[in-house]
Amino acid sequence: MTAQVASAARPLSRSPDFLKLWSGQTVSLFGSYITELALPLTAVLVLHAGAGQMGLLGTARWLPYLLFTLWVGALADRVRRLPLLIGVDIGRAIAMGTIVTLALTGHLTFGLLLVLVFVAMTVVFDVSWYSFVPCVVSREQLIGANSRLQASNSVAQVGGPSLGGLLVQVATAPYALLADAISFVVSAASLLSIRVEEPKPEPEPDTAVRGSLARIREGLSITYRNPFLRAFAGVAGFYNLFDQWILTLFVLYAVRKLGMTGSSIGLVLCVPLTTAIATYLADRVPRP
Repeated sequence: MTAQVASAARPLSRSPDFLKLWSGQTVSLFGSYITELALPLTAVLVLHAGAGQMGLLGTARWLPYLLFTLWVGALADRVRRLPLLIGVDIGRAIAMGTIVTLALTGHLTFGLLLVLVFVAMTVVFDVSWYSFVPCVVSREQLIGANSRLQASNSVAQVGGPSLGGLLVQVATAPYALLADAISFVVSAASLLSIRVEEPKPEPEPDTAVRGSLARIREGLSITYRNPFLRAFAGVAGFYNLFDQWILTLFVLYAVRKLGMTGSSIGLVLCVPLTTAIATYLADRVPRP
């Protein structure tokens, strides 16, 4: 029997499909934030990358978001998302597992690393999975479901780099990347176990005429005309630009100039996030 979307009367804690999605993505998020540190450390410690190469590595990670995000968004509106998410998880596990295998056998080159990072298809998953949540929970439960997913993301942001640094120090950087590959397998397994019936997207009458490019123009127009969306897009663009600028060179500087270990770098990376979360929670405590 096919499971139905959880009703508003049923709490999320009793929604099997949402719990599967939440648990699988929590594991995957931890794996991804482990890679945030393990990947540049692999480049520095295994491939002896310099500053220019670290810049290229950052470009390979984020260029797909610049090139394909709008196109992936148009695609995700026209296909069932669950099979797409499962396929992407399997592809990401293969890409990350290949990096680990090549590194451990001494066949990993910087060029191969760039190619595998570029084709990891993370952008497809990131664009599609939040829009899959309404297929698992009811409209009334969306705020609670997204809050739980965002809480998992925040916890993984704090704990992932620390765990990644510890894994790098104990078992070397390639083995830390293996944790990410395993997390993608766990995510794919959790998605495969979801039994909700995802409705097939209904094609628009003018889809053939307009095509994906017209849908992208429409989305950009809506974002530009809405002052809130326009502001969010601008802030996110500037923040990500300078944030990645710092992070690209931080690992190289910490290892080469400061002689820091993986666990020390992970600890440093999680301190600002921990402080921000603590400040947020403190502001929500009622004052006498």
